[in-house]
This record gives sequence, C-alpha cells and structure tokens, in this order.
Amino acid sequence: MRDLVGPGHRGIALVQSAHVHESVPGRRAGFRASRGRLGLGEDEAPVITLGADGPLDADAVVPDVPALLQWPVRRGSTALVVEVSTDAAEIRTAAVAAGLDVPGDLAWSA
Repeated sequence: MRDLVGPGHRGIALVQSAHVHESVPGRRAGFRASRGRLGLGEDEAPVITLGADGPLDADAVVPDVPALLQWPVRRGSTALVVEVSTDAAEIRTAAVAAGLDVPGDLAWSA
C-alpha cells in the first residue's frame, strides 16, 4: 500500500474473490493494518468481495466486475489491490473496454 500511497493514491481497495477456496486472512489483516498506519479508513481503503456468494470478512460486496468498476466513480478509488490474478486480468480488460485509462484512471497491484 505504501507504494500506492506514495504517488498520491488515497482511495485504494483490496479486492478479494467470493469464489476462492484459498484462505488469505493474513493479507486482509495486513491490508487493514497498513491502511491504519497510513491514516486511511475503511471508506478510503475498503476490503471488497467480488461476487455475491458471501462477504468473506469484507467492508463491501459487489456482485460482478461491472459493479466493481463503478466503485472508483462513486468512491474516488484510484487503485486496486487484487488478490486473484485471473480477477486482475478480467478487471483490467473490463476497465479498458469501459474507456478507463489503465493505470492513469485506475492503477492496481495483483
């Protein structure tokens, strides 16, 4: 997160998949600890579950990638940290198709 905050990102979301069976609770805990150290709250740096199957310890749930791409518009997020590489690829493809400049309008780390 420090690498994203350094260049000026203040709205950074961690995107986790509702469909992943692998447990990465340490990553979520680390993300939350980092946002606290950097002075960001859950509104500025939420943990978002992608998929409607369950929150998986999330601050917010979005049903699909198009809904996720509305998040930056509504909340001012300019960066995503995506847990699953296949989700990252799908999000990037959809962002470019929606006319977003990647990484200009929306940056991310996978």
